Formats: sequence, C-alpha cells, structure tokens
Amino acid sequence: MRRRQILAVCLAVLGLCGTILVCALPMWKVTAFVGANIVTAQVFWEGLWMNCVLQSTAHMQCKAYDSILALTQDLQAARALICASIAVSVVAIGLFVVGCTIFMDRSKRSKARIATAAGVSLIVAGVLCLIPVSWSAGIVVRAFYNPLMADSQRREIGGAIYVGWGASIVLILGGGMLCTTIWSSRAGSQRMRPISVRSLQSGAPSVRSQWSQKAPLNQGRPPSLGSHQSRPSTTKSHLASRAKLMPESEQDEGADVTSYEV
Repeated sequence: MRRRQILAVCLAVLGLCGTILVCALPMWKVTAFVGANIVTAQVFWEGLWMNCVLQSTAHMQCKAYDSILALTQDLQAARALICASIAVSVVAIGLFVVGCTIFMDRSKRSKARIATAAGVSLIVAGVLCLIPVSWSAGIVVRAFYNPLMADSQRREIGGAIYVGWGASIVLILGGGMLCTTIWSSRAGSQRMRPISVRSLQSGAPSVRSQWSQKAPLNQGRPPSLGSHQSRPSTTKSHLASRAKLMPESEQDEGADVTSYEV
C-alpha cells in the first residue's frame, strides 16, 4: 500500500513538472509545411505567452504578446486553465505531504480524508490540463483541413500539446491510484477490525447476568410441574389413584400407612 502511495506521489510530481513545461513552452502551434509552403528557412511557434521564430541558422527570436486580446480564444482559456492546474497540483501534493507527516499522527480518519482530498485534487488538476490542450488541438486540426485557409497560415500540433496530454494522464492516474489505495485500506481495516474490551462489555450479557435477570421473574411465577414444589402433589395423587384400584382390605392398611406417613 505504501508503495502505491509513493508511486502515486511520484506520478503527481511528474505530472506537475509536465504541466509547468506545457505552460512555459511556446510550441503549441507550429508552422505546417504543406502545399506551396515549402520554405523551411523559418519556423513559427505560437505559445501561451510568446511567439517564436526559429531560423535555419539555429537562431531563435521570441516576442511576448503585447496584449491578451492578441491571443485566440483557445489560448486565452488555456492560460487560465493551465495556471489553475498547476495551483491545484501544488495544493494536492502539499495536502498529501501534510497527511503523511507526524503532525496528523493522532487521527487516522483525518489522514485518510486528507489523502482522499489530495487524490481528488490531482484528478481535477489533470482534467484542467486536459481541457485546454484538447481544445487547442481540435482547433488546429479543424483549421488545417479548412479549404479556405492559405497554406502559409496552416499550423500543426506542437510538442507542448503532446506533453500536456501526457501530464494530464499522469495526474489523473496518480489521483485515482491515491484514492483507490485509501479506499482499499479503509475496507481492509473495517473487515479486520479487532473486537475491543469495551465492545465485549457493552455487548451480549454474560450467563451470570442472565441468571440474575431471570431470578426475580421466576420468583413471581407459580411452581411448574417439573419443579421440586410440585413433587409432593404428584406423589399424593399417585397414592390416591393406587388406593382406588386396591381392594378394601388393602385400602384400610394403605390408609393407615398414609395417615402414619402424614
């Protein structure tokens, strides 16, 4: 279980690094060399924060956007969503680290809740990273197959989008693995929970307590046929029945005997 949690945290850190790389790289949209556009002396890159031109001499020039309105709608949304994904990933990793420390050693339930919150936060961070890269990729593919688009304006999917897909998948896997480990540990602890002394004391009453509870009830009840008090009555009735069957001479002797016994 600890290995799974460590693996989940490693995936979370890897996904966070990938998301930061996606945010920093300008290779969201790359020049497509198709049709009449066969000049490879310059390659144009478009990113979230700047435009770059890579020349054939390996010299690259980058320029930041003068205004956010110069960006397309997908890149504007990508800025906000990628930054939110980075922030949520940092919070999730921080929550998991706090849950693993001695600071939360007293309450195991709070530890499990914090770890579950960290896993859910990682899944949310992965979704926040997946939405903008998929949106930008869809717009690039749609524009590429648009017949009204000039060949010099066509773009291809850049490397940053592929990195974003990988980072989002890693974040979702890490969060899901963290949640499953916590839920499996909860189920195992509930199945293998030992019976405490208090539960035994507060459980079913002992034999002595049962007899003590039944004693006052039996005192108020009339004596049953199987009790010791009913035995003399049964013997007297038995003698009376025998006296009816005996002859008169024997009955007189039996009467004397019974009167003597009484």
